[in-house]
Amino acid sequence: MNDDAEHPLLKPAWRCRTCGIAWPCSVAKLRLLGRYHGRPDELIEHLETLQTEATEDLTRLYGGKTPDGLTGRFVGWVKARQPTHSRPGADSSSPGVDRPGRAHPSKDVRVAPVHGRRGGAPAPEE
Repeated sequence: MNDDAEHPLLKPAWRCRTCGIAWPCSVAKLRLLGRYHGRPDELIEHLETLQTEATEDLTRLYGGKTPDGLTGRFVGWVKARQPTHSRPGADSSSPGVDRPGRAHPSKDVRVAPVHGRRGGAPAPEE
């Protein structure tokens, strides 16, 4: 179910009616995050259900071949947003990265600023 008036889902192609890109588009993702704020497990469950539907529809559309990348497209982006300590199976004693520039204590990672963008990217190894 997708009740976003501005960026609705177009089935069976699983594209955004507004953007024309693969759904969920960026706007749809933001709306989903807002709708499921504080309930990432429910959001993941919802998206897994949609992924199952999309897999069936897109496999039919592509002549029996299942498109690659559906897990990342539907649930991977949510799981990547979760703090390490709240991911299922994660080591809860590991704080992870809590802000740009502050690396996980068990990793030897330096962060270099990226011009024109907020945050940083891993610095090249010496």
